[in-house]
Amino acid sequence: MASSPVGAATAPEAPEANTFRGCLQGQGIRLPEDEHKSGNEERMRTAIEACASLLTPGETVRIPVVKGSAFQTCLERHGVKLPAPGQWLSIDRGEDRVMDAALNRC
Repeated sequence: MASSPVGAATAPEAPEANTFRGCLQGQGIRLPEDEHKSGNEERMRTAIEACASLLTPGETVRIPVVKGSAFQTCLERHGVKLPAPGQWLSIDRGEDRVMDAALNRC
């Protein structure tokens, strides 16, 4: 078995598919690169819906508010104030009790 020489460059690790960001990347969404691009709202909504359950305590992420998102509607129903569609929602899991409670329900 060959070993890598000390100081050799290694390939960057791919994001874990079982993390929120990794899941988004698997859905074709790159954060933060896609944060400032207006794009396919349906693709973004679908990715957020598919990956929302993977948000973990201590994780901070910004996601766009998109119309028709059942996940974001659930957050709002449980007390999270959402910005207007097209704006960005900051999720800092573990820092906001209202957000944490809503995330646990949604």
